[in-house]
Amino acid sequence: MRPWMRFAIKLLLLAAVVGVLTLRFPDRVDAVLDGMRLVSGGQIAAIVAIGLLSQVLYAVRWRALLDEPAADVPPLSTFIRYTLVSQMIGLAAPGGAQILVQGLMTRSEGSGGAEPWLALGAERLISLATNPVVAGVALLLLPSSMRWLGLGVLAAGALAIGLLLVAHRGVAWAGRALPERIVDLAGAVGPRIRRPGVVVPAALGHVALGVLFVIIFVPGSEMLAGDVMGVALLTAWAGLLPSLFGLGPAQAAQVVLLVRIGGDPSIVAAQALVIWGLSVVAAVAAGAVAWLVGPRPSAEEPS
Repeated sequence: MRPWMRFAIKLLLLAAVVGVLTLRFPDRVDAVLDGMRLVSGGQIAAIVAIGLLSQVLYAVRWRALLDEPAADVPPLSTFIRYTLVSQMIGLAAPGGAQILVQGLMTRSEGSGGAEPWLALGAERLISLATNPVVAGVALLLLPSSMRWLGLGVLAAGALAIGLLLVAHRGVAWAGRALPERIVDLAGAVGPRIRRPGVVVPAALGHVALGVLFVIIFVPGSEMLAGDVMGVALLTAWAGLLPSLFGLGPAQAAQVVLLVRIGGDPSIVAAQALVIWGLSVVAAVAAGAVAWLVGPRPSAEEPS
């Protein structure tokens, strides 16, 4: 199926979902729209700024994934451009397409070795492992009514990082019992999780996103900052499931869990939709600009 057809199908599905909700629950839709009007200009600016900051941090750790000598690695500005473009493409393409695009871009620069996708896959695992660590710290250090959850989440994150640190030894012990791709991925994770240039930006990205959730969801509510940051960060795991332009399980999990800790359903839903909508608009706009202003291959001179 052609990319434009996938894009059109996703757009139609999203329109159908919005249409069904509008017809079936008009009162709730009106309440959500009223909640959107409560989002301030400062909060809108925070969504866009932190969204772009997250992409810069991703570019930093993408560059740190590569095994080439520093002199052979393209400048950070190249990776920022590639990150913005690949995210724009990933919104319309099926799951995993962003990693595929990033791998192709890395290869186009002559970097990343024979399998740049293994390095990028390793980065995703490292990012997922650092997520519960940041969420657990937030639940423990910020005002929270669920410090018990913080201890459990922090322990789970520490265990995940520990497993990634020794993953290459585990697959070596298992030998031929595991698929070759899993063995290769485990071998790619081990060295990279020890690199500060990969782990630190991954953690800072989660911190930035958690701060955004506090800025958006806490003002005017009875929810505590630690509860919001911890719970909302953990919903990123739901983002591994299929979605429509990034809208789907992650936002649904956010709304459900934030309502459970005291959020108003209509307002929380409105705020989650605003975060998603502005993030998509910012990603498309930044990706389009990055694509247009980026370098182009020069035509060969006639001989």
